[in-house]
Amino acid sequence: MRLLEDERQLLVSEIDAVAAQLRNAEAREVYAELRAAVEAGEIPEGLIPTLERLLELGLETGRIREVHSAHGEMAATRVFQRTPKGAALKATCDEANAALESLRGQSIEHVTFSVRGPGAFALTLETAEAHLTLHIDRHGVRVRSVEVGG
Repeated sequence: MRLLEDERQLLVSEIDAVAAQLRNAEAREVYAELRAAVEAGEIPEGLIPTLERLLELGLETGRIREVHSAHGEMAATRVFQRTPKGAALKATCDEANAALESLRGQSIEHVTFSVRGPGAFALTLETAEAHLTLHIDRHGVRVRSVEVGG
């Protein structure tokens, strides 16, 4: 995976912050390898899972936005979406958006959120002509059911 200059700067900063907290020599070595790859502007496939974990941690906790501003958060999100995990999450959103198209032009009569478990929710949208339920959790947005017609 190739990196842009603003992505490199952000990632080096995040790697340094995480590596400073690591006590495990093997983990520090992996982050040193990732840092070298980031500085070179090209992440090899074998380091992508480490990059994904770094970005997940920084984005989920809000650290990246807090330290690097909204611009940094956008750069980190852009990189994350190019990883396999990020691409998979984007695909779940694309699928959900395609399902939501079935509601275009209809008036929403009922909308509810419900808890499915820790960090997991269901969103139900009802119109006179359709009933759509989406499940939302850390793995993305999944279409649970779509009923169209009366």
